[in-house]
Amino acid sequence: MYAESIKAGLKRPRAAANSQGELPVPKKKKKAGVSLYPVKGTASSFVLPGKGKATGTRVKLMCRKYQKLPHSKIKLILNESVIAITEKKRFSYNQSGSYGRIVAAKSPFPDNDASKFVVKYNSEEDEFSAAAFLNEAQFQFQLKHPAILECPGYGYFTNRTFLLLPRKKQTLADAFKGGLALTCPVRLRLVREIAEGLIYLHRLHVVHKDLSSNNILLDSDSHGYIADFGSSLNQGANNPNRDITPEDIPVLFRGVLINLQPCVGHLYSAPDNLLSNTASFGVDIYSWGVILYSLVYGECIWKSWTNHQRCRMHLCRASSCHHLLQQDNPEKPLRSFTTISKMRNIDSSLQLPTPRHKHHLLKFLDLAKECLALQPEHRLQSMKLALTRFNNLTKEYERVV
Repeated sequence: MYAESIKAGLKRPRAAANSQGELPVPKKKKKAGVSLYPVKGTASSFVLPGKGKATGTRVKLMCRKYQKLPHSKIKLILNESVIAITEKKRFSYNQSGSYGRIVAAKSPFPDNDASKFVVKYNSEEDEFSAAAFLNEAQFQFQLKHPAILECPGYGYFTNRTFLLLPRKKQTLADAFKGGLALTCPVRLRLVREIAEGLIYLHRLHVVHKDLSSNNILLDSDSHGYIADFGSSLNQGANNPNRDITPEDIPVLFRGVLINLQPCVGHLYSAPDNLLSNTASFGVDIYSWGVILYSLVYGECIWKSWTNHQRCRMHLCRASSCHHLLQQDNPEKPLRSFTTISKMRNIDSSLQLPTPRHKHHLLKFLDLAKECLALQPEHRLQSMKLALTRFNNLTKEYERVV
């Protein structure tokens, strides 16, 4: 059902007629490297060799061309990588987390093509997690935009799903940990790229729902790519946090029943991502505001709101925070990190030459605050509007420079 819901958002939208019954004429052509409709691939399969417990299992593959590599080469890299994973071979690159496991791709040929990719797969070998990863793979496979991490191939069998993904230099979170050695123009370009990627998703009626510095990848030139679509939903789809089953222990938070205990990990995203009945674009607009604020402020912001009325909200020192009281009082309003005076600071590493430059950068923080309203109805209502405002501020800043 989830996969069908996602695909429904990828159907060609019907053009609306005006009052005279005339269909609109397209104003400009589609941008290069962007596809608003499902990308077609080539299906195939192979049988796992070897002596492991999965030996003899048929693996289904779906591959497509990526840059200059034909789908046949993508297929061979994915094929070899799946075999290496199921046979538990060693990998030069190996990371794990709540997202599953990511390893370096392998190739049957002595070339460097495989080094351009990684393989993401579910580390828990069960049908439920494999199905969730398959939904993510089928959706990401159909996306094509310069600011979206492509998935040129995926494979699956009963309890495993494998996504072949382009390998990037680091996440934005890693860049923050390393001191964020990015110039102001590069940071502004990165914010714009992420906004354009979100606009593309929203045109497909898709809410990312989990945008953070961990899910923004940077290449060697610091261009940004939105990744990790495991939480993505169609706009208006039911919020899984509000889906309470007989097996759940409901939690009353802010006067709303949800099926999980709120924790500090929920504070990087909008409160309505946790509490609303349905998925909405406002969640992504909020997350984009956090990214914009972080890049101008110079520190990665992980906790953007609290229900603790006296919390000092030391955003970068978790041990000093007292977020999310055990006894929540919905009569007291939530507090935003933007109310703290020190959050009006500009990253000192930018070394702005004149006070006028700082004055113009502060306008970006004001724009971010409009996206960070805790009440969804008080935020900017579309990413397209947010990007228009951002581009106007960028032009003003460039004139000063």
